[in-house]
Amino acid sequence: MNSKYYKYRWMWILFAPVILVVVGLVVMTLWNWLIPAIFNGPMITFWQALGILLLSKILTGGPGGGGSRHKRYSSRSDWRKHMQDHGHHSHYDCGPIAAEDVTVAPTEQENNDETK
Repeated sequence: MNSKYYKYRWMWILFAPVILVVVGLVVMTLWNWLIPAIFNGPMITFWQALGILLLSKILTGGPGGGGSRHKRYSSRSDWRKHMQDHGHHSHYDCGPIAAEDVTVAPTEQENNDETK
């Protein structure tokens, strides 16, 4: 294998725990700074902060995917095709409007002419 691959793999192994600790400390600090002051909530520990990170990852599917039961589409046109195949229309593509379906409110001038 390529020696550059191993170099980056070892960097990832070394820096991933550091990044996890830093992000956990940031979550813990922000929580302990904001939540007790705003909502009179409890302060949390570092391990609880990591638990919140894990829970948010599970619920929202953050980096690395997951969390969503919906198929991911590679392009907007694939998504549009899927929506059209299932009878959904976008908010800006409602189809043609027949002339008899359109009602026009009278203008102020027309209202004045009718009252005379």
